[in-house]
Amino acid sequence: MVRTLVPEQIADALGRAIALASDLRETAPEAADRLTSSVVRPLRDALAKAATGERAESARGDGDPVERAVALATRLTELRAGESPPWPLVEAAAAAQDIALQLAPDGDRAALHATLAELQRELASGISVAPDGPYLVTNAADLRTYLGQPIEARPQMALCRCGGSARKPFCDGTHAAIGFSGAKDPDRVPDRRDVYDGAEITVLDNRGICAHSGYCTDRLGAVFHAGGEPFVTADGAPPDAIIRAVRDCPSGALSFGVAGQEERDYVDQTRAPAIEVSLDGPYRITGGITLVDESGARVERAEGASLEHYSLCRCGQSQNKPFCSGRHWYVGFKDPPRATAEKSTSGEETVVLPGVDEPVYFDEHVKALFRSLDRDAMTWAFDLWSYDDVAANAEGILQRVRAGTMPCDSAWPAEKVNVFARWVDNGTPQSAERPTAASPAAPATSQEPIGGRLGNLVNLRSDSPEGDRPLVIEHREPLIYMLCSAAELEHALMCEYLFAAFTLKRSVDEGLTADQLAAVERWRHALLLVAKQEMLHLAINCNLVNSLGASPHLSRPNLPQPAKHYPPGVVLTLLPFGETALRHFIYLERPEGMDFDDAEGL
Repeated sequence: MVRTLVPEQIADALGRAIALASDLRETAPEAADRLTSSVVRPLRDALAKAATGERAESARGDGDPVERAVALATRLTELRAGESPPWPLVEAAAAAQDIALQLAPDGDRAALHATLAELQRELASGISVAPDGPYLVTNAADLRTYLGQPIEARPQMALCRCGGSARKPFCDGTHAAIGFSGAKDPDRVPDRRDVYDGAEITVLDNRGICAHSGYCTDRLGAVFHAGGEPFVTADGAPPDAIIRAVRDCPSGALSFGVAGQEERDYVDQTRAPAIEVSLDGPYRITGGITLVDESGARVERAEGASLEHYSLCRCGQSQNKPFCSGRHWYVGFKDPPRATAEKSTSGEETVVLPGVDEPVYFDEHVKALFRSLDRDAMTWAFDLWSYDDVAANAEGILQRVRAGTMPCDSAWPAEKVNVFARWVDNGTPQSAERPTAASPAAPATSQEPIGGRLGNLVNLRSDSPEGDRPLVIEHREPLIYMLCSAAELEHALMCEYLFAAFTLKRSVDEGLTADQLAAVERWRHALLLVAKQEMLHLAINCNLVNSLGASPHLSRPNLPQPAKHYPPGVVLTLLPFGETALRHFIYLERPEGMDFDDAEGL
């Protein structure tokens, strides 16, 4: 491996690149153009930076062009892995790797990729911002689309940041042709951190690094006000909802604090390094990927900015380069047109639609309408290749394909929509061998049959026999009864948290050291915060009951209270603060479906 880079080595690689580009001009003109714009050009710049009289001479074009492209990529990767390579050489190595991997036979690509990765294995993973040039990404394996699909990454990559590349997200040298500038706009939004205090939570925000993704304003408009002042109303929603919105902020502009202390460690999540190419927007970086300038120094960040997640400009128009400032919205930045849904995805067969007089079945026709891309995008909700899932959600899917909002990347042509509609209208039959549509099975549940007054009301007033499907409350009386049961549950939980908080010691006179007392006060604050949230839930419940014309339900059973019409296994009791109480609280607040036992003895 090269440790000390000398101009003669750059000149030799440049000569090889010039000769290879010339020899590929007729057989692979696109590769020849890329070599000229993305390998030869930066190598000339690298040689000029060496400030010597060394000149490159075109090497003889002997040998197979593909083998020479592989040799060039290997040599440039060796030079790139040396000590302090100039950034133009790194850009050239990235392009050479990409060209070699594209030209290599299918069966040789994996081995070549592994060889190149091994050559630069010792280099730190990170992103380097080239002056007026691309983002030079080293050893970052997880590059993905906004749908979560992997983009084939190279050990060394150059990602476009001028917005003009025809090969987005990869650089094609356009920045040099258009005179792209990576300078910040002096009239950009000021770097200033604003503090918005609420009764339970403080929101911290720096508009100077906001990427205007809209995650906060679109999802929690009661707290974050687009175009309004103040931007944040910290008491506009429960603290847990605000915390979720803060953690979802892709630019790192938002944070929060509790009791006068910022909780940045909670906002910055522990996750694997990844680069997402957002739709018509910035690169969204997660996992704490290091960001440095051409000299290797860390790029200066705005006040309070996250180092774990941030957004990098991709349109070339940001006022706060290299970070996104939301300008992509105003300049109309667009990615290259994506393949339309009627065109088959690579490796997938073209869909053959049934004739207008033919019956439509799921196995023979409907399943093929959904590409693997569509299936992957919806796995969080249901499986588009599962008959039971599609049949159960057929009406909702039909509404969305008719509206053009599904699939996620383009609308179906009318012929596909009509085929799906015919299948729905015909009763969602599964196959020609089993033409009668089976009713989707109700999801398995561990809950006991509903009894008592609520069960009687459901049986009397519902047209759905018990056990046919999950409980659907169709009339006012069962809904009021269910809400009142929920109110009792919220009321009892509030008492549990308050009781635990009140059992904690309050002073050093009770045998605590000063440090222990500080820890106890933090615990008390956390318990009271949860109790207040239960109070808020109870208030919301009362408002719902009131809107139905009934009186708010503020009674509760005496404690301890065994499970009745509450969810199975829920026991309500008062416990002093301790390990048993903590386990009981974790059991009560666990996510649905999590296998976690209640405290022993409850």
